Amino acid sequence: MKNLLLGVLIVPTLLFAQQTKTSTNSGDFYNPLTWDCLCFPASGDSLIINHNLNLNTDIYYTAGRITINPSGSLIESGGDRDVWVDGGGSLYNHGTFTVNNLLLSQWAYINNTGSFIGLDSMLTQGAMNNNGTIEVFDYLNDQTGNFGNFGTLTVSNNMNNQGNIDNYGDITVANDFSNCNTQTMNAELTNNALFCIGNDFLNCDGDLINGLGHVYIGNAGSNIGELAGTLTFHSPLGTVFNIGTVGPGVTFTTGACNLNLNGVSNVDLEIFPNPASSAIYVSEYLGEYYSIVDINGTIVLQGNLDGGDIDISHLGDGMYFLSINQTTPKKFVKR
Repeated sequence: MKNLLLGVLIVPTLLFAQQTKTSTNSGDFYNPLTWDCLCFPASGDSLIINHNLNLNTDIYYTAGRITINPSGSLIESGGDRDVWVDGGGSLYNHGTFTVNNLLLSQWAYINNTGSFIGLDSMLTQGAMNNNGTIEVFDYLNDQTGNFGNFGTLTVSNNMNNQGNIDNYGDITVANDFSNCNTQTMNAELTNNALFCIGNDFLNCDGDLINGLGHVYIGNAGSNIGELAGTLTFHSPLGTVFNIGTVGPGVTFTTGACNLNLNGVSNVDLEIFPNPASSAIYVSEYLGEYYSIVDINGTIVLQGNLDGGDIDISHLGDGMYFLSINQTTPKKFVKR
């Protein structure tokens, strides 16, 4: 990482009564005039951010909840800023969040439906769900970390998983990815969608990669642990170096990551539930033509949307794309 993520954070000592504090205008995060209470935000408070706030120092948050609503943002100002969510603290981002380093300690929780952008490094030791967009230089999911990705994660350098990752969205790692626990537990990645690796891939001894999605490897791939499920691995040579275990449902082939599919992001076509097992529901476009294609671009289902539901019970488990009257395809997972 370009900077040390686990450095000591220098934060103000704030000893105020814990309460709900809501932003009333844009300004500095630690300015009392920003908040409806004319007071300072403090760890343990329920902070609701509806405006564009500048973060002019670090945050160490051990309890309570920070909520950034769609109209709000929290963006570092005057230099690199770090946010550490610890203990029983939580962060819910529905807007825009930009800092240098983001640290999520054990028992803490982050939920992102907005945008985490411009991060230099991110470390998760607690629980994190991403239904939005995350852009980070380096990412470490530690052995106590549980990361659920239903949105888009873009790592512009390296990524290491030592804990648990469930991927139902798009993950792109520009350089190296390793599923390797170097501590006391085992790493497990369940990939049910797209996982694109620009350079080298490594799955270590005792560690597991499972699922029904596709993994694209740009350079060398090595498996010393276990590959299971019905995963498809794409690599330049159509294989990986293997001295571990490969399940009977795992296949190997060539092919590069389709960045167009990897970048699918629609706000005009809503599908629920997603993932789905028997049917998907679309709230608009009734009576119009639809088509569903699989990961290879083959049309597997088409017709007119006479009702709000589409029967997908006969489709095999995997990732598909729904289009209605030339709309940009919307990704969903059948499981």
